[in-house]
Amino acid sequence: AVPLRECLASGIAFYHEGLLPSLKAVVEQMLIDGLIQLIFTTEASAVGSDLPVNSVILDGLEKFDGTRLRYLKPQEYHQMVGRGRRVYACVDPFKTDAETVRHIFNGDFEAFDSHLDLSYATILNLYDRLSVASREKGEQEIRKLGNWEIDENDATRSTQYSDWLQKSFRYFQSRNQLNQNATPDDNELLPVECIHDQPHLIVEYQQLSEALSPQKTALKKRQRELRRTKRNEKQRVAQALDELKSSIQQLETKRDALLCADCPHRGECMQRSQKLQKAQREANRLTQRKTIDFLTLDELDRRIAFLKSMGYIQHRQLTPKGGYASQLHDHEIQTTELLFDGYFDRLDEVQVNIMASAICFEPKVGTTYKPFDQKRLGFDLAVLEKRVQRLAERQRIFGIQRPFKMLDMNFSGVVHAWSNGAKFSELVRYTNAGSGDIVHGLRGVIRLLRQLEGVLPKGTELCFKIGRCIARMNRGVVDAETELNLGTKQKGDKHDT
Repeated sequence: AVPLRECLASGIAFYHEGLLPSLKAVVEQMLIDGLIQLIFTTEASAVGSDLPVNSVILDGLEKFDGTRLRYLKPQEYHQMVGRGRRVYACVDPFKTDAETVRHIFNGDFEAFDSHLDLSYATILNLYDRLSVASREKGEQEIRKLGNWEIDENDATRSTQYSDWLQKSFRYFQSRNQLNQNATPDDNELLPVECIHDQPHLIVEYQQLSEALSPQKTALKKRQRELRRTKRNEKQRVAQALDELKSSIQQLETKRDALLCADCPHRGECMQRSQKLQKAQREANRLTQRKTIDFLTLDELDRRIAFLKSMGYIQHRQLTPKGGYASQLHDHEIQTTELLFDGYFDRLDEVQVNIMASAICFEPKVGTTYKPFDQKRLGFDLAVLEKRVQRLAERQRIFGIQRPFKMLDMNFSGVVHAWSNGAKFSELVRYTNAGSGDIVHGLRGVIRLLRQLEGVLPKGTELCFKIGRCIARMNRGVVDAETELNLGTKQKGDKHDT
């Protein structure tokens, strides 16, 4: 891979979410100043950036969304190409029909769906603020919506909760959906007409193609990794590369053996199959929408009951545990339970950083991490894992649909090295993740620790300890404030000259 410095010297740049934030700023500024004539970029440049580009070239109209290979949505296309720019797109005429291209270019934007999530912190804050008025009005105000049996000794929810939910965008959308008799377009329900009388084959062909796409992307990444891997690591990477090639070959052999592989009508059948699947997904979504009001209200009850069983709510008010959890933005139950179990007190600063990483880190698809020797931790990780597993099991007992994040130790090697003073350039020993992804992961740990520092009583030893944990992590390129000040100073110096 050619270093970014050499590319910039030639007026060429690349830009992706894996770049260090400071390098992103350099590329953006040079592009604004007209010093870059050609830039290769991912969708990262289309989010939150307004770059002066005259022409955009797309190498295709498909993208892998983490689950499957699909065509771009109209709003995704317009987000990437912007306004008033010349656009060139590479389209395979044998696999893409004119109607699909026309929809991507000129189709209506899809409606925005609410993703209201009744997180535990949200519920605790609402309970703390709204239940005061409920207690003043008395037990007669308890839950008037729905057809449930009401225990008058249990103030799980007042009508204020219902009022709050009914003012949400999610409730508004669900009511509109219920008032519509939306049905799929008849054209979308036409079956696949297979000349071989085996219409199911195109679905299998499509699934195999979708399975191949991320593997081929991973193969290219592995090949690049092999070129820059040190000699003592080449055998491991080469072995993983061979396994990936073997998997790809098996999938291609299976796909090419299907009648669809050489069929001249494959593109048309694939388009029809995709429309059928889209219609089915829409029908399923509408079916789920019909019960969303009651699911939301019922789910609220379940989560409040769970919080009561865990000791976050007692006597219709928040306990100290509930107060702590209500002030955390993410992973509030895991963090609060481990805090009250005493782990943040007993573990040393490096161990606390690793535990915080395990709580909040979510690995990226296609990224590999060097296995971390857990003997170096100095404490039994299995105990923590079982503790969190029991929390997840308790949540399932209450029938709660919210996913419960397990501990993830993939990032432990990076956090251990960085907390012990390693240079940023040394972190590539532990993962093939891009520099920007590493910074993002380390800053995630810092965000969690800062939230915890903010809720702890000031002047306590644990509060000071968490501050020291943050200091071990928040340095160099990971220190967002320093990076921002550096970028501001560089811009000021440039204008001064």
